[in-house]
Amino acid sequence: MSSLVLGDVFIFGESEYIFLVNTKEIIYAALILSVELSEQVEKIFFKKMIKNSSTSGTLFCYVKLGTNRYKDRIASLMQPATSADRDYKKIDFRVNKDDIDKLIDEIKNSRGVPIELKKLISS
Repeated sequence: MSSLVLGDVFIFGESEYIFLVNTKEIIYAALILSVELSEQVEKIFFKKMIKNSSTSGTLFCYVKLGTNRYKDRIASLMQPATSADRDYKKIDFRVNKDDIDKLIDEIKNSRGVPIELKKLISS
């Protein structure tokens, strides 16, 4: 995984992820949700906002992507860590700089993101 840099997209299983950072043991990545799941998460988020309910949980640690290939899909930070010894497939694609900046901002400012990820992304 050391050949990946922030913003690179890779595949694990049936899902696409955006690489964030890694340690020797852990890879931090954002899961790119399907269009349908993205719409469901946003509906729940907006319902909570209307009711003045808390939206600080990990379900709402996400960024709505603007990169053409993933337009209006969500990159979720709900479970950003996984073992570094898994078999991943790198694809030749990156999200745009604006999406990378939004991911960094969400990581730094969200209460639902692991502290280690906040520290790594800030260094």
